[in-house]
Amino acid sequence: MLLLEYYRWMPCQLFEFTVLVIDIVVSAGICEDGQSGLLAQLLRMDYLPESYVPEGEIRDLRTIVRHRASLVRLRTSIKNRVHALLTREGIQLPKLSDIFGKRGMEFLKGVKLQQQRRTVLDDYLRVLEVLNCVIKGVEETLEEKAGVKEEAKWLMSVPGIGFHNALLILSELEEIGRFKRPESFVCWDWHQR
Repeated sequence: MLLLEYYRWMPCQLFEFTVLVIDIVVSAGICEDGQSGLLAQLLRMDYLPESYVPEGEIRDLRTIVRHRASLVRLRTSIKNRVHALLTREGIQLPKLSDIFGKRGMEFLKGVKLQQQRRTVLDDYLRVLEVLNCVIKGVEETLEEKAGVKEEAKWLMSVPGIGFHNALLILSELEEIGRFKRPESFVCWDWHQR
């Protein structure tokens, strides 16, 4: 990431950046001097793959979108732990649409458990409250960003795409023109990022 930040502030071409990376790799001892010649040859023959480096604004947007995703995964993990704890204790859940909604939380706070397990459940519920507040704050930031981006507004006009998915698409794809042909875009692997 240090190299990306260096690239961000350095007015250079991709070629110069690649040479800089090769120089850093060799000087750090990551590859031996004999291999640096091979790297230079591959660069000269245009065999080194280019790495797309998005603009700072898009990298910042990616950071926020991915941060929200990690918080949601964490919240899901805590909810799963609550379910596992209740299952181990043989607690029957009431018929609610959301056990972590208002009525469900009242039920969870009133469940009779052994002292240690009650402490664990209370800790999980406190963590969930904090995560919900943090996620809400991040979502407000994302919603605000979606409201000012024309591309996001256009994407949100598609049924089923809300502000979060619109910003996810924009942050991961950024410039559609970087794909040489439509097939390149269709075959693009979202997990390759």
